[in-house]
Amino acid sequence: MARRGSIQDLLSERVGSEGLVVGLECETRFFAMACAEATRRGLSNVKIAAGDALSPDLWDGSFDFAHERLVLMK
Repeated sequence: MARRGSIQDLLSERVGSEGLVVGLECETRFFAMACAEATRRGLSNVKIAAGDALSPDLWDGSFDFAHERLVLMK
């Protein structure tokens, strides 16, 4: 059962131990918070990347699924 509290939990459970969840955050303070929260919750298959959703600097075609949350909130 997922520990409720963040989308990280739900996605981490969904991909399982063989998968990887990559979070993308452009705000330094929220990046640090997201990294700390993933560590605190023991989500070893969650990695947070610093970057902007408009130019993410991630590998083309490297994801099976993408989820956007609060992307347009600036």
